[in-house]
Amino acid sequence: MKMTILTSHHKNPPFSMFTSSMNTSHQDNRSLRATTIRALLAALCWTPLLASATSPEPAKPIPAEIIPQLSPKDFSFGYFPNGWRKNANDTSASILSIETGYYGFKLDVDNLSKPSFGLLNDDSDYKSALASGIGRMEALSPADLKIEVKLDGKVYRAVSCAAGRRTDLGRMSDVRLWESARFVQHFDCLDLKFADEAGNQLSCLANLDMVAWPDSLTLTANLMPATAPLDGAANGVVGAGLYIVGTPLDLVASKDIDPASFTAECWYKFPENKPYTPNDVVILSRNQNKDTDGHYGFTLSPGNFVSAVMNVGGKKEDAFIIPAGRLPAADAWHLLALTYDGKTMSFYVDGRLAGTKAIARERKPGGGALLIGKSVDPRSLLAQGVYDQIRIWDRALTPQEITTHTQQPGNIANRAGLVFEENFDAYNGKFTPPIWTNAEVTVGLKSGSHDWTSKQVMQGQWKEGEPKAVSVTCDVRNARLPQKDIAIRLLNQGSPVTFEPANNCYVTRVNEANPLTKVKRTWDSGKCPDLREYDDFLIEVDNKGAQSGSVPFLLNFTNPGSITGICPILCKPDGTPTGIPVQLSKNWHHNKLMGYLRAYTFLPAPTGKSTYLMRVVYGFYGNVPQGTHAQLSLASDVRWGNNGGNGRWDQIAVGAWGETLCLDMDYSLSTNVITDNRGMLTRSSKDGPKWCWVEAGWGGNWLETKDAAGKSRFFTSVKTAYLSQGPCLSEVRYDGYYGKTREVDLKCTVRVPRCDDYVRILFDQSYTFQAAIPTKACWLFNIGGGHRLATPRVAYGNRDGLIAEIPAPAQATEGRRPLVDRLS
Repeated sequence: MKMTILTSHHKNPPFSMFTSSMNTSHQDNRSLRATTIRALLAALCWTPLLASATSPEPAKPIPAEIIPQLSPKDFSFGYFPNGWRKNANDTSASILSIETGYYGFKLDVDNLSKPSFGLLNDDSDYKSALASGIGRMEALSPADLKIEVKLDGKVYRAVSCAAGRRTDLGRMSDVRLWESARFVQHFDCLDLKFADEAGNQLSCLANLDMVAWPDSLTLTANLMPATAPLDGAANGVVGAGLYIVGTPLDLVASKDIDPASFTAECWYKFPENKPYTPNDVVILSRNQNKDTDGHYGFTLSPGNFVSAVMNVGGKKEDAFIIPAGRLPAADAWHLLALTYDGKTMSFYVDGRLAGTKAIARERKPGGGALLIGKSVDPRSLLAQGVYDQIRIWDRALTPQEITTHTQQPGNIANRAGLVFEENFDAYNGKFTPPIWTNAEVTVGLKSGSHDWTSKQVMQGQWKEGEPKAVSVTCDVRNARLPQKDIAIRLLNQGSPVTFEPANNCYVTRVNEANPLTKVKRTWDSGKCPDLREYDDFLIEVDNKGAQSGSVPFLLNFTNPGSITGICPILCKPDGTPTGIPVQLSKNWHHNKLMGYLRAYTFLPAPTGKSTYLMRVVYGFYGNVPQGTHAQLSLASDVRWGNNGGNGRWDQIAVGAWGETLCLDMDYSLSTNVITDNRGMLTRSSKDGPKWCWVEAGWGGNWLETKDAAGKSRFFTSVKTAYLSQGPCLSEVRYDGYYGKTREVDLKCTVRVPRCDDYVRILFDQSYTFQAAIPTKACWLFNIGGGHRLATPRVAYGNRDGLIAEIPAPAQATEGRRPLVDRLS
């Protein structure tokens, strides 16, 4: 069976979905048996091209033999053989697999110290390793992973990570995916727990970072002393504070203190590894809840969005809320302050005014409980974290006073009007911050005759809040060019290039927010909405040795000209593409790291000096908007709800003005493969600027089948090969299965070409059914499984053109699925 499905974008809705669905739910008494169904699906969006200036056309590729070629074994995969998302009845092990041309590594999150490891001595290249499924990884040998801290004569060993201790369906979100494409796999395991032989735990904060190149695996333990997460005393912003983990605190002494005009202050620090919560949690609550007259408080929402609320009037509509966006960092202190002077409600976060509300009503004091960590509602969830310096004033503090309190929390110079204060001074002397002296940290991996170990003694005192790292690199080939023979520099930019052991490669760090590492360019990205210009990095590789080879290289580019559409290309100095792939991995979800491109590649290094141009393309490649298929990390310092995200999220863009389509390939945030779906060259509104991010249609799926318990079959053993990530024609292949017993074999190739008329996203899909599967509630391709859906009609056809255009059925209301029940 072969078909082409085309859908068109009309001007009536503000946004639309550009795929279609096939549903076989009407065949209740039939089943899909052992057979193969192939489909070629194309999602198209018509949008006119707006005339503008001409960009230089890209140079033509030069003959391949001129450029030193990489080894066919220079590839890697990172995937979950038993799936990332599972149903509740699936008890299979939660395993992360890293597979390269030279070795394999499997980590069971439930048994952290006992991974599997082995060399892969075959002739597989990138494509054949993809086609082999998990076969190359089946014969790996048991290994021993050692992460230890020796302190005061005792040895504490990492015995578990957060994913291994959680039992909910989203637990693999604590194994975060950072970069995962052709050359490098970068994951980390959060919240390692250490214990000695007697079971005594070490109070610390730690994670395991894993960076895999085709020829090496680098393991880094990032750790520091930290207060154990228990109810009671903790380090405060000054002196002692209160750690709330399971029990909120009622500040009973405040019940008779509730001035009409007031300021409420609270220092709060939430832990990086706090549990995921699907609902709001209350940091501070006064007088019942937000529907109660006289209530005020602070709320933390999923995603770490903080807000202040106050009710003046007693009705539901009398609750005034000021949102302040995301708290910028976990494991850091934040001062929240709410003021009301009888007219204006003001909310401050870390001394910055987040917003105001004009109310101009007399507030009725309530005299009810003042709680931290929870509200009086028994259904409310705990706001876990550390609290300090809870203060109530009978006046509205000035902005300058609040700024001073933020900058000098231990020095409250003007205490006029301070009617209540809880500094947790009673805990002083009862709490001893953890301090390690001459701690010895060991990180190692042993398997058969291979034994890689790194040991480091941290001389002197090691205090809470001082992160340190110890790395070991497992080099399986010992074939890299000696570092003493290699020097790399940027000829046209100011950023240095250094070898970083934790990344096991040469790195240049470019940050547009840092004057010392800004890109030298002749154009202003803020004044060039077309994004027709490039950022160029001229790289000189000086190999002083007698042996030729290649060197691993990373361009770590923070705050580039545009992050939603970006494509790095390795060229000769004149701009001619070399044909050597550059891994396109990026992220814009981490407040501290900011939006960044991480472009990994191998630089050929013949003896002597060689020069290459790393060209970073944005909206246009030549005169046509580029097409890219990127691995986009959701690893973040905010929370994504119950599942946490942090799985494989691929982002497709035509141009650089917003996501064109996204694929949630681990089902890490939803039960849809297709998520965001946008047009190109669009305005956000009638009068908005041209070519910018717009609201998205959302939701769609590939094959949908149910198991005997009526649960959806999710992906298992899906490997992703990024054969081309752009800018002319991307090609990314997904090979794996549906179902925990691999009932359906999946093969899918996704391509997007650069274009200037309408978006084409091509899905070439093959399903091979290994078992009989009921067709009830089953479909081959679907849209409409999300929210904010508005698609008035669907067109379909084949290579000869349009076959028919049909309106969406009446039952396809917003947010329901499927959009199209069946094609007929």
